[in-house]
Amino acid sequence: MSNKIKDLGESIMKNYKEVGFKDFTETEERAIDYIPKNCEHLVIEVPTQYRLIYLIAFIMGQPSPFKVIVFVSNCETVNFFHDVFGKLAWPEGFKSRPVFKLHGDMDLADRKTNFSQFDKVNSGALVCTDVAARGLDFKSVNWVVNYDLPDFGKDYANRVGRTARIANEGAALSFLNPGLELKYKDFLKKEGIFAKELSRFNIMSEFE
Repeated sequence: MSNKIKDLGESIMKNYKEVGFKDFTETEERAIDYIPKNCEHLVIEVPTQYRLIYLIAFIMGQPSPFKVIVFVSNCETVNFFHDVFGKLAWPEGFKSRPVFKLHGDMDLADRKTNFSQFDKVNSGALVCTDVAARGLDFKSVNWVVNYDLPDFGKDYANRVGRTARIANEGAALSFLNPGLELKYKDFLKKEGIFAKELSRFNIMSEFE
């Protein structure tokens, strides 16, 4: 936030709060300790308008069994992605990778059903909001994808904690918007998380 905006806020508001991606507080430092040590952290720079294409290419390029949780920022995006994935002409073999959704606007019964079904499959994708970031233990999740970045450090820790559980290996991939979210890498480094950069060209070559 620029000084001009801060000054404007102070002049017209009292006790206002800044909202955005924050450093870990003392409480959140304990949360990051729960990130599995055997989780690999990666970032990829992709312009916003191409992210969905690269997400689909990434999912299609992974060998089976493959189980991924994709975190997005809101319920509408969850529904949209679920519909898009359901209408895609997936290559042979991808019919065994069903796509599920989970968000707070769903009926409780539907949430329980989707949770149970995703938990049981060997390969599949779950598109969700942060409603799935805490308190849910899914079996054998290979990847967590932050399609939309979390707002706070504790949310990153909770999301990533869905993979690499019980001594299993796992990985977390975060999509970054070039020029706008690149300092996110510095944030992770500051917190002791050294994320490797994944080339979007490699994703497309694996997909082909």
